[in-house]
Amino acid sequence: MCGIVGLIDPFCKKEVLSRQLEKGCQLLKHRGPDDQGMYLEEGAGFGVRRLAIQDLVNGKQPFYYRNHVLFFNGELYGIHSLRHNLIQLGYPISTNCDTEVFLYAYFHYKENFLDQLSGMFAFAIWNSETKQLVIGRDRWGEKPLYYTQNGNYFAFASEIHAFKAFEKTDWTISKPDIYFFLQHSHLLVPKTGWENIHKLEQGSILTFKEGKVDFYRYFNFLQTIQKKTIQKTPTQFLDILNTSVKECLVSDRPVGAFLSGGVDSSSIVALAKKHLDIPVFSLCWDNPKYTEETYSNMLVRHLNLKHYKTSCTPNYFKQHFDSIAASYGELFGDESMIPTSCLAEFAKSHVDVVLTGDGGDELFHGYDRYFFNDLDFMKYLDIFSALPKQLKEKSHLSRIQVDNHPYIELHEFIIKSTHPLRARSYLDLITYLTNTILTKVDRATMRVSLESRAPFLQKRITDFILGTKIEDLHSSRLRKKILKDAVCHLLPSKILNREKKGFGMPLEFWFSQDLKSWLIERLHSSFLLSLDFIHENSVEYLIKNAGKKSHKRLIFNLLVLETWLRNQPKYIC
Repeated sequence: MCGIVGLIDPFCKKEVLSRQLEKGCQLLKHRGPDDQGMYLEEGAGFGVRRLAIQDLVNGKQPFYYRNHVLFFNGELYGIHSLRHNLIQLGYPISTNCDTEVFLYAYFHYKENFLDQLSGMFAFAIWNSETKQLVIGRDRWGEKPLYYTQNGNYFAFASEIHAFKAFEKTDWTISKPDIYFFLQHSHLLVPKTGWENIHKLEQGSILTFKEGKVDFYRYFNFLQTIQKKTIQKTPTQFLDILNTSVKECLVSDRPVGAFLSGGVDSSSIVALAKKHLDIPVFSLCWDNPKYTEETYSNMLVRHLNLKHYKTSCTPNYFKQHFDSIAASYGELFGDESMIPTSCLAEFAKSHVDVVLTGDGGDELFHGYDRYFFNDLDFMKYLDIFSALPKQLKEKSHLSRIQVDNHPYIELHEFIIKSTHPLRARSYLDLITYLTNTILTKVDRATMRVSLESRAPFLQKRITDFILGTKIEDLHSSRLRKKILKDAVCHLLPSKILNREKKGFGMPLEFWFSQDLKSWLIERLHSSFLLSLDFIHENSVEYLIKNAGKKSHKRLIFNLLVLETWLRNQPKYIC
């Protein structure tokens, strides 16, 4: 796993470009503490920070072939046969590193090369002869990539912070992005909170040459869902899930897994145990309404696992909130970013790679909101937002007007092709999974140089589930039906039959008790009150009602916004 960064500026002197690029690499050091590589020529430079996970000695980047230079952030799974085929075709593969396979696959399979690969990645390939740059992201957006462009100037990076190294970065704030964030707790690609910094869409490739930008979507989810579904069996699914988990265990560094006690993470851990005796890491809460310790302990006893537990406290929240919120660069406000970061820090002291159950709820229809009875999409979107109409009026924030057309257009397209319940799952796969779940896990883990892997998001798994009939995913008596039927012999029945519990925080208790004085100080910040849509009476209302669960997402988002505004980036070279 790595961090990549690059700059194309025909009018920048080589020594200036080198200095900016070096600083950009240093700003990404947490993503790759083990090594650094750079490539420079007149008017263009690229860099990579490496977290060495496989082929620790020979995997140094960048990789070169003919006139091409590759910078790669990610992990490929199950590439042994592909490596063998490329060797037979005459490609000079000399390492056990997946990055080298990626480069030769690009050469041999041309525009279809990503169809040959399963994994998570963001990459940049520079052609030093034609002066063309190609950048891209994996199908679901597990690995991030941002870019900015102005004429012949182009820059990209794994995190927005790296743009602070580039003197021409435009840091103009987007007010509509702030509004959208306050309602939904995230932004949809390509938005970031900055008018001229964009997030590359998942499943897409961007090419840049002589000031021209072109986009190509190699994986179009909206086309995939129009294909006919067929009946699938739990036995078929278990076989491919077992293979995916086994492939995700391949590493030259220690591997573990996150265990919440839910069906998704428990399934991954149970299958991993068949191949490797890995440690598992859980987060516990003192509040019984939030803890899942009973179920994680149950699986640990059932499988005889090595179990490490930690807790997230109000003191941890107060000490680490600013650094965690700032690590995202973009506007991001999912409350589970705090406990996920806490758990990642704890796990890093034992392992360098963790398996997770991410993607399970979206693929197998795990969220309770999917079963909301009212089919009115606008009502659904409002009720499950951080700032529903009723709260907007009560908190005197009616001046916030959100453009929900991106959501509406996606839903209108999806609903034509599928069952209304499945449409909600599909919408989350395009929006919530990429822009919230995977963004959160990437930052939380890479912030401490920990690689996370999600077996459920492997190509063979998602292709299988997207081609599965809805009645195989759930019934009137059983949600996540095909998953539970597949692993029923591996897990205790109490875990299989338990109710869904999200990875949330007891913020309504903390905001009204342990963190109340801290909250009052932050919400009265001049950075918030200087905004024309937030007034003193809004702040007073939220402080008075901080103990209400229905208000905690809005309060959390305002705290993130305050930190984001207070830490406006500046050119630092």
